[in-house]
Amino acid sequence: MTLGMTPLRPGNTIAFASDRNDPMDIYAVQSGGTGITRLTLTDDIETNPAWKSTDLQMVFETDRNANEDIFRMSSDSSFQTDLTKNVAEDYRPNREH
Repeated sequence: MTLGMTPLRPGNTIAFASDRNDPMDIYAVQSGGTGITRLTLTDDIETNPAWKSTDLQMVFETDRNANEDIFRMSSDSSFQTDLTKNVAEDYRPNREH
């Protein structure tokens, strides 16, 4: 199952969530279907990736902290940061986070 596809960003890269390696993780792929890269590697569920307007970062939803939070990371998967640390469930990030 593949969920949460985002539009192309400059450089023709698509971000998407997939459970191909269980659980759901974030991946990036070139628009032609080559160069699939796994960007998250945790035991938690990550979904709904969205490229930020800078195109060097993306935001995504994860349950890493025992509830749904919005995280930001660099396009190379580094610098993963929780943007919404709280007890509430936070869903559906958009490119303006």
